[in-house]
Amino acid sequence: MLKKGKDLYIISTGRMVYAALNIAKALSRYLIGAGVIDLFKIKPVEVQDFRSVIKKTGYIATLEEHFITGGIGTIISEMLAGDNKAPGLKSFGIPDKFCRRYGSREYLRRLNKIDVDSVTESIRKWVKK
Repeated sequence: MLKKGKDLYIISTGRMVYAALNIAKALSRYLIGAGVIDLFKIKPVEVQDFRSVIKKTGYIATLEEHFITGGIGTIISEMLAGDNKAPGLKSFGIPDKFCRRYGSREYLRRLNKIDVDSVTESIRKWVKK
């Protein structure tokens, strides 16, 4: 855990952890207490450690430069399956389709709506409902 949160946790890995920290900072302007967890090791996930942290929040967002299917969001959703008190889950990643565009990392993040501004706005609307 890199940053404690009260309303939501953003779970990420690799280069997207820095983006997650920036998103948490941006969300604080909307009075949303976002924490950040660096899932530096994808397999195996320490399920008990995760559950003890995330059970205290209402929302979980996963953020990755990977396809949504088969990534962190899938791992977390499988972990939460069957838990009738599980927090809401929203996954941010690359859609499961072929991208015929190329460009800088930032351009591709904006294109796939996994840039800081897009994710911040999406989470803000989701949590404030």
